[in-house]
Amino acid sequence: MKLSFNKRLQEICNKNNNRLCIGLDIDPDRFPLGRDTSLEGMETFAKEVIDGTVAFCPVYKPNFSFYERFGAVGYSLMERIVDYISGRAIVIADAKRGDIGNSSRQYAQAILKTMGCDAITISPYMGKDSIEPFLTDMEKGVFVLSMTSNSGATEIQNNPNDAVPLYQRVVKMASELNKNDNIGLVVGATQEEVMEKIRKLS
Repeated sequence: MKLSFNKRLQEICNKNNNRLCIGLDIDPDRFPLGRDTSLEGMETFAKEVIDGTVAFCPVYKPNFSFYERFGAVGYSLMERIVDYISGRAIVIADAKRGDIGNSSRQYAQAILKTMGCDAITISPYMGKDSIEPFLTDMEKGVFVLSMTSNSGATEIQNNPNDAVPLYQRVVKMASELNKNDNIGLVVGATQEEVMEKIRKLS
Protein backbone atom coordinates (compact mmCIF):
# COMPACT_ATOMS: atom_id res chain seq x y z
CA MET A 1 0.00 0.00 0.00
CA LYS A 2 1.24 3.49 -0.87
CA LEU A 3 2.15 5.75 2.00
CA SER A 4 1.79 9.51 1.85
CA PHE A 5 5.03 11.48 1.93
CA ASN A 6 4.34 12.77 5.44
CA LYS A 7 3.82 9.22 6.71
CA ARG A 8 7.00 8.06 4.93
CA LEU A 9 8.90 10.93 6.55
CA GLN A 10 7.49 10.10 9.96
CA GLU A 11 8.38 6.42 9.58
CA ILE A 12 12.03 7.01 8.65
CA CYS A 13 12.44 9.62 11.40
CA ASN A 14 11.00 7.18 13.95
CA LYS A 15 13.18 4.35 12.62
CA ASN A 16 16.32 6.49 12.99
CA ASN A 17 15.08 7.94 16.27
CA ASN A 18 15.77 11.54 15.26
CA ARG A 19 14.60 14.40 13.03
CA LEU A 20 17.99 15.36 11.62
CA CYS A 21 18.15 16.96 8.18
CA ILE A 22 21.62 17.52 6.72
CA GLY A 23 21.98 20.25 4.12
CA LEU A 24 24.25 19.26 1.24
CA ASP A 25 25.11 22.87 0.36
CA ILE A 26 28.60 22.06 -0.86
CA ASP A 27 30.72 25.13 -1.47
CA PRO A 28 34.27 24.29 -2.61
CA ASP A 29 35.25 27.93 -2.07
CA ARG A 30 35.03 27.21 1.65
CA PHE A 31 36.96 23.94 1.65
CA PRO A 32 40.07 23.78 3.87
CA LEU A 33 43.36 24.64 2.20
CA GLY A 34 44.68 21.67 0.28
CA ARG A 35 41.30 20.00 -0.21
CA ASP A 36 40.32 19.18 -3.81
CA THR A 37 37.93 21.93 -4.96
CA SER A 38 37.06 20.36 -8.32
CA LEU A 39 33.70 18.77 -9.06
CA GLU A 40 35.30 15.42 -8.27
CA GLY A 41 36.36 16.84 -4.91
CA MET A 42 32.82 18.07 -4.26
CA GLU A 43 31.46 14.62 -5.04
CA THR A 44 33.99 12.95 -2.75
CA PHE A 45 33.12 15.37 0.05
CA ALA A 46 29.37 14.79 -0.38
CA LYS A 47 29.80 11.03 -0.31
CA GLU A 48 31.98 11.25 2.81
CA VAL A 49 29.24 13.25 4.57
CA ILE A 50 26.59 10.73 3.50
CA ASP A 51 28.69 7.68 4.40
CA GLY A 52 29.44 9.15 7.82
CA THR A 53 25.81 9.94 8.67
CA VAL A 54 23.39 7.76 6.70
CA ALA A 55 23.15 5.19 9.49
CA PHE A 56 21.28 7.72 11.61
CA CYS A 57 20.29 10.61 9.32
CA PRO A 58 16.75 10.34 7.90
CA VAL A 59 16.83 13.37 5.58
CA TYR A 60 19.29 15.12 3.24
CA LYS A 61 18.64 18.47 1.57
CA PRO A 62 20.86 19.48 -1.36
CA ASN A 63 20.49 23.15 -2.29
CA PHE A 64 20.31 23.35 -6.08
CA SER A 65 22.16 26.66 -6.37
CA PHE A 66 25.44 25.11 -5.19
CA TYR A 67 25.32 22.69 -8.14
CA GLU A 68 23.51 24.64 -10.85
CA ARG A 69 26.18 27.34 -10.83
CA PHE A 70 28.44 24.84 -12.64
CA GLY A 71 25.90 24.25 -15.40
CA ALA A 72 25.22 20.80 -16.83
CA VAL A 73 28.15 19.12 -15.04
CA GLY A 74 26.94 20.48 -11.71
CA TYR A 75 23.41 19.26 -12.34
CA SER A 76 24.84 15.86 -13.26
CA LEU A 77 26.77 15.84 -9.97
CA MET A 78 23.57 16.52 -8.07
CA GLU A 79 21.86 13.62 -9.85
CA ARG A 80 24.73 11.31 -8.86
CA ILE A 81 24.43 12.41 -5.22
CA VAL A 82 20.69 11.67 -5.22
CA ASP A 83 21.44 8.26 -6.77
CA TYR A 84 24.13 7.64 -4.14
CA ILE A 85 21.63 8.14 -1.32
CA SER A 86 19.47 5.70 -3.27
CA GLY A 87 16.46 5.37 -0.98
CA ARG A 88 18.49 5.06 2.21
CA ALA A 89 17.12 8.42 3.34
CA ILE A 90 14.64 11.06 2.23
CA VAL A 91 16.03 13.62 -0.26
CA ILE A 92 14.48 17.10 -0.23
CA ALA A 93 15.43 19.19 -3.26
CA ASP A 94 15.98 22.69 -1.91
CA ALA A 95 15.06 24.28 -5.24
CA LYS A 96 12.44 26.89 -4.22
CA ARG A 97 10.60 26.53 -7.51
CA GLY A 98 7.22 28.13 -8.24
CA ASP A 99 5.68 29.24 -11.51
CA ILE A 100 2.46 29.12 -13.51
CA GLY A 101 0.83 25.70 -13.71
CA ASN A 102 2.45 24.25 -16.83
CA SER A 103 5.93 25.37 -15.75
CA SER A 104 5.37 23.90 -12.29
CA ARG A 105 4.40 20.60 -13.91
CA GLN A 106 7.73 20.55 -15.74
CA TYR A 107 9.63 21.34 -12.53
CA ALA A 108 7.79 18.54 -10.75
CA GLN A 109 8.61 16.11 -13.57
CA ALA A 110 12.28 17.10 -13.67
CA ILE A 111 13.00 17.07 -9.95
CA LEU A 112 10.57 14.58 -8.41
CA LYS A 113 10.36 12.08 -11.27
CA THR A 114 13.44 12.29 -13.52
CA MET A 115 15.96 13.11 -10.79
CA GLY A 116 14.10 11.04 -8.22
CA CYS A 117 14.05 13.42 -5.27
CA ASP A 118 11.48 12.63 -2.59
CA ALA A 119 10.39 16.22 -1.99
CA ILE A 120 10.93 19.80 -3.09
CA THR A 121 10.80 23.27 -1.58
CA ILE A 122 8.57 25.69 -3.48
CA SER A 123 7.57 29.34 -3.44
CA PRO A 124 3.80 29.84 -3.06
CA TYR A 125 3.64 33.46 -4.10
CA MET A 126 1.98 32.84 -7.48
CA GLY A 127 -0.97 31.15 -5.77
CA LYS A 128 -2.56 27.71 -5.57
CA ASP A 129 -2.20 26.88 -9.25
CA SER A 130 1.59 27.15 -8.91
CA ILE A 131 1.55 24.58 -6.06
CA GLU A 132 -1.01 22.02 -7.21
CA PRO A 133 1.10 20.39 -9.98
CA PHE A 134 3.61 19.28 -7.32
CA LEU A 135 0.92 17.59 -5.22
CA THR A 136 -0.44 14.92 -7.55
CA ASP A 137 1.79 12.08 -6.30
CA MET A 138 1.05 11.45 -2.61
CA GLU A 139 4.46 9.81 -2.15
CA LYS A 140 6.29 13.01 -3.10
CA GLY A 141 6.52 15.88 -0.61
CA VAL A 142 6.16 19.63 -1.07
CA PHE A 143 7.60 22.09 1.45
CA VAL A 144 6.01 25.51 1.02
CA LEU A 145 7.97 28.62 1.97
CA SER A 146 6.06 30.24 4.81
CA MET A 147 8.32 32.19 7.17
CA THR A 148 12.00 32.17 6.32
CA SER A 149 14.94 33.01 8.59
CA ASN A 150 16.58 35.74 6.50
CA SER A 151 16.60 39.31 7.79
CA GLY A 152 14.39 40.57 4.97
CA ALA A 153 11.58 38.10 5.69
CA THR A 154 9.51 40.66 7.60
CA GLU A 155 9.35 42.95 4.55
CA ILE A 156 6.85 40.64 2.87
CA GLN A 157 6.08 37.56 4.94
CA ASN A 158 5.38 39.20 8.31
CA ASN A 159 4.90 42.87 7.58
CA PRO A 160 3.44 44.66 10.65
CA ASN A 161 1.31 46.81 8.33
CA ASP A 162 -0.68 43.79 7.10
CA ALA A 163 -3.91 43.00 8.90
CA VAL A 164 -3.23 39.29 8.31
CA PRO A 165 0.48 38.51 7.76
CA LEU A 166 1.23 36.84 4.45
CA TYR A 167 2.88 33.83 6.13
CA GLN A 168 -0.42 33.10 7.91
CA ARG A 169 -2.32 33.17 4.62
CA VAL A 170 0.27 30.79 3.17
CA VAL A 171 -0.19 28.40 6.10
CA LYS A 172 -3.96 28.44 5.63
CA MET A 173 -3.63 27.81 1.89
CA ALA A 174 -1.17 24.94 2.44
CA SER A 175 -3.51 23.34 4.98
CA GLU A 176 -6.41 23.53 2.53
CA LEU A 177 -4.30 21.91 -0.22
CA ASN A 178 -2.96 19.10 1.97
CA LYS A 179 -5.50 16.50 0.81
CA ASN A 180 -2.79 13.95 -0.05
CA ASP A 181 -0.91 14.43 3.25
CA ASN A 182 2.23 15.48 1.40
CA ILE A 183 2.62 19.17 2.25
CA GLY A 184 5.03 20.63 4.79
CA LEU A 185 6.07 24.18 5.63
CA VAL A 186 9.43 25.93 5.55
CA VAL A 187 9.80 27.93 8.76
CA GLY A 188 13.14 29.41 9.79
CA ALA A 189 14.44 28.07 13.08
CA THR A 190 15.19 31.64 14.18
CA GLN A 191 11.49 32.51 14.10
CA GLU A 192 10.51 31.02 17.47
CA GLU A 193 7.42 33.15 18.13
CA VAL A 194 6.13 32.58 14.62
CA MET A 195 6.69 28.83 14.98
CA GLU A 196 4.28 28.73 17.91
CA LYS A 197 1.64 30.60 15.90
CA ILE A 198 2.10 28.30 12.91
CA ARG A 199 1.68 25.21 15.08
CA LYS A 200 -1.70 26.55 16.15
CA LEU A 201 -2.71 27.46 12.61
CA SER A 202 -1.69 24.27 10.84
